[in-house]
Amino acid sequence: MDCVCVAKCQVKPEEGRPVRYDVGDVADFDKCPTHFRPLNTTVDFAEVGEKELIASTFELEDLKSFILDTYNIKAGNRGRDKAIELLIDCRERAVKLTKVM
Repeated sequence: MDCVCVAKCQVKPEEGRPVRYDVGDVADFDKCPTHFRPLNTTVDFAEVGEKELIASTFELEDLKSFILDTYNIKAGNRGRDKAIELLIDCRERAVKLTKVM
């Protein structure tokens, strides 16, 4: 089962050394350990991190539509990886304006 790390942690496998995980890292376990949650079957493009996006299954057209609707930018004929990069870039560049009185 694919699991997403929700808090920086270490997981010790049955044999071997502990493995460090950062928030958003995706790993395969029989059962999700503490500080992990199952990888969602539905993707929230507004919230999910880059590593989780890469590991998730979704329709590319859904991602392109989200980018167009949210950021008013056409994704064009980009492949999956480039569309994910565009989404992350749009999020980082987005400015939320608040009304000043």
